[in-house]
Amino acid sequence: MTDRHGDRLLLLVQEGVQHVLGMKVEPNEEPGSHVTVTPDTYLFESTPDRPGLGLDSLDVVEVGVYVEDKIGSEVPEDAFSDVATVRDVADRIAQILLTRGD
Repeated sequence: MTDRHGDRLLLLVQEGVQHVLGMKVEPNEEPGSHVTVTPDTYLFESTPDRPGLGLDSLDVVEVGVYVEDKIGSEVPEDAFSDVATVRDVADRIAQILLTRGD
């Protein structure tokens, strides 16, 4: 995914992750103040060799819904069952849109 549309999708997914993270902050915590979301950011719980954001599968679906709203095209909820990073989500959405001709 290297074209202009792919770059836009990647930015939208990053925004979507920040949006979902903002909904998960504690009441006195600044939304997204301590999190940098890059294309290679791991979405789920951290592992010893990979820091993660701690999202769950429903959070990832919520990211997909955020992107759907921005692009005006529906993405099936089960499309994200095997993604791991922000880039994976963007690539999956791009793949679906290309397959459908959107």
